[in-house]
Amino acid sequence: IFTDSSGVGQTLAALLMARGETCFIISPSKDQVSEQGQFWIDPNRPEQMHQFIENVLGPNQPLCKGALHLWSLNETFSDEMTSSSLETSQVLGVSSVLSLLQALSNVKQTVPPRLWLVTKGAQSIGTESSLPAIAQTPLWGLGKTCATEHADIWGGMVDLDPQATEDET
Repeated sequence: IFTDSSGVGQTLAALLMARGETCFIISPSKDQVSEQGQFWIDPNRPEQMHQFIENVLGPNQPLCKGALHLWSLNETFSDEMTSSSLETSQVLGVSSVLSLLQALSNVKQTVPPRLWLVTKGAQSIGTESSLPAIAQTPLWGLGKTCATEHADIWGGMVDLDPQATEDET
């Protein structure tokens, strides 16, 4: 689980582990040191993503069912966006997902892991008056491309309601 800072990924990991699944928590950071079950990857260094996937999903490793990418949930919403936050959003979103996609496409498992992407407020629904999280919308374009070009590892996309409570999310 490429987890967010708001706790969605941690909650999801707890729910999956309660069902007997094994989860690795991967957070975006330049300075942290990995410890048991918790890993940090610098989103500006794609080689770290490739190395992590190679180490965790390489030969003689347990079967991985999937990867959930939630780093986009760390992004700011449109009305708070600056050029700097937009650049950070692209690194946390499209750039890191592209690195993850490339790394997962090299995994040699009989059943390849599925890639799931999660955004929040990237899609407008109905007559909603607020702007969607524009910085996250390129991830939906990449997801559609992935669904076509890497159907074997494509899981899907989920866009969370930005107005939902923490429990609803």
